[in-house]
Amino acid sequence: MQLPRCGVADRISYGNSARKKRYTIQGSKWKTRELTYRILRAPSGLSHYEVEREIRRAFKVWSDVTSLTFKQLVNRDTDIDVMFASHEHGDRHPFDGIGGTLAHAFFPEFGGDAHFDDSEPWSVDSWKGVNLFQVAAHEIGHSLGLAHSDVNDALMAPFYRGYKPNFKLSRDDIAAVQELYGSRSDSRFYPRPPDPLPTQGRMSGPPICHDASIDAITKLPDDATYVFKGDKYYRLSGTGIDVGYPRKIEWDWLGVTGPIDAAFTWDNSFTFIFKGDEYWKFDHMKAVSGYPRKIRDGFKGVPDNIDAAFVWGGNGKTYFIKGQLYWRWAKYGVDFGYPKQLNVWVNLPSRVTAVFKWQNGKTYFFKDDDYYRFNDKNFRVDEGYPRKVSTWWLGCNDDTQNQMHHNVHSIITAHPSILNPSRTRKPPRGSQDENENLQTKLQITQNEAYRTNCHISLLLTTFFTIVFFLRQ
Repeated sequence: MQLPRCGVADRISYGNSARKKRYTIQGSKWKTRELTYRILRAPSGLSHYEVEREIRRAFKVWSDVTSLTFKQLVNRDTDIDVMFASHEHGDRHPFDGIGGTLAHAFFPEFGGDAHFDDSEPWSVDSWKGVNLFQVAAHEIGHSLGLAHSDVNDALMAPFYRGYKPNFKLSRDDIAAVQELYGSRSDSRFYPRPPDPLPTQGRMSGPPICHDASIDAITKLPDDATYVFKGDKYYRLSGTGIDVGYPRKIEWDWLGVTGPIDAAFTWDNSFTFIFKGDEYWKFDHMKAVSGYPRKIRDGFKGVPDNIDAAFVWGGNGKTYFIKGQLYWRWAKYGVDFGYPKQLNVWVNLPSRVTAVFKWQNGKTYFFKDDDYYRFNDKNFRVDEGYPRKVSTWWLGCNDDTQNQMHHNVHSIITAHPSILNPSRTRKPPRGSQDENENLQTKLQITQNEAYRTNCHISLLLTTFFTIVFFLRQ
């Protein structure tokens, strides 16, 4: 029986002829160093949360050793599309079901997209099934322009040889990708904190994981969520804090120095930041001229030094909170009858530090390391709240999450469409599940596969899936 493998053909093109065994370069590469990607479809056996996390890690394998950066986008065209599909899926390279070809990807000159066979039993940090992180890292290598390597222990070798808990890129892989894009020191890049890794008995990750109280939170038109704390801010994705963060507020929010009091974004894309008796206005993070202005001039009737501000999904109006009171602001000033007592919002804590409306249209209130999801229909906090900000929003790992390891890799790549160089794009997946931005505990009926040596035995094992939802 053949080992499961990548669907990309084993072509030899460019490389050092003085070496008989080494990497090969396909011949095309990206002209930009700042690449974007999106996940159009997720596999049926894993949650969106798990898939986004593992794909992000797979891209990071390559950005850690090159001048490249990668950013995930939602509902927008990107450089690289990641998709899970079964059998014929529109690119003239149909998948063959369980075993055989696991995935294929297109070289840069053919679009760079990566496709994964949804029939495979994809897994995360497990000896069972096919490790998604390792296969994705291999396929992304093809998307960057790397062909298969003759070096047996290289990530870019053509065959999947099983889960490797302590995966590292081989010297061959690093030499190959740096021949195309140089090392990290070859171009300007911002320091990135390491991905939060599970540790025994203590919280891991950046400093905010140790004290997850926040000053403000808002969602911008790019669909990313931004958290402000002290003199820094963080951009969040579906898996937690994005690489490259935190960053100083003053670096990107012109004229503003942290800490801030509050921030919110209107549906017209304008973002407002409040501090003391002043506020600033931004359009997609670009400062609008004429600011800062006094709060009393631009938001008549709203007090200085507010605790939080937000646009409520219940009526689309803007609300300001200070201490035990809140104000509802209309176009020309505070509405009649305000301020009112905050305790009319049933089951909220006595004081909140940040509030915002997320992409599901629901309102989230934050205090210390807790957050509360507010049900706008029955006007009370939903059951099951509060939850921890550090775990559910920031992606921090504590000693209860040690099953979620971040150090695995495996090899499998993609088949560039030489016969059909046109890219077949599918409509974007859209926003994540509107219920809870998923963390999944899985047990699912799967075909278990693949052992490392020359032999592979196929086993059938039965699991049951229990899904619990992560922050909506």
